[in-house]
Amino acid sequence: MNTEKLLLQQNVKKPEVIAIIPARGGSRGIPRKNIVELSGKPLIAYSIQAAQHAQLVDRVVVSTEDEEIAEISKAWGAEVPFLRPKEYATDTASLREAFAYTISKLGRNDRVFVHLYPTSPFRTPSFIDEMLNILFKGYCSVSTVKEIRCDPQLLFVLENNKLNNILATPNNIPYWKKYYRQYPLFKAYHKGNNGKHYFHKITDKCMLIDIDCPTDLLWAESVIKAGLFDFGF
Repeated sequence: MNTEKLLLQQNVKKPEVIAIIPARGGSRGIPRKNIVELSGKPLIAYSIQAAQHAQLVDRVVVSTEDEEIAEISKAWGAEVPFLRPKEYATDTASLREAFAYTISKLGRNDRVFVHLYPTSPFRTPSFIDEMLNILFKGYCSVSTVKEIRCDPQLLFVLENNKLNNILATPNNIPYWKKYYRQYPLFKAYHKGNNGKHYFHKITDKCMLIDIDCPTDLLWAESVIKAGLFDFGF
């Protein structure tokens, strides 16, 4: 069942869905990372195109303080209605602040905001629609996570040149345990819904590629050249 029919049965009008792509000009691992070339186009273009081709996304907005990134984003079809202040684009500024500023400028109203990080290029329009369909079933947020499997007794912190186990009573914990951490492939929230949160585990190895250093970029390039991922656009 598609979302329009689902919302119609619930007598609920589909809210406007705005995809926000944060892209500051500075970066450490790769200079100008958000617009570095990946298989013939700027990295940010993959997130823009995925959002543009998603049936349930109404607007694609890039949040940046950088004029070059703004021009490239607009050339690929995204909106850049304003430049955000440079204090929200430093190494120490949090993405939470950047999103909060962008949303305050756009206006909250009864809108759904989707966060798409440009450093995670391996997502499809159908995946975005799938996550939004879940959100529209009554959740207030949908986030992606990745699984981490490890022996908790082998987790340490380095303190004063000494390894200390981070678990006070490791013998009370199963030998192997599954852990999960948030992975920034997709996040959406709707303030109008109840307090239920949905976490979607990413299992596709390609979708788990996050561009942070030159090695990640080479890995992503190899995946694309080998045809191992169908972007859907």
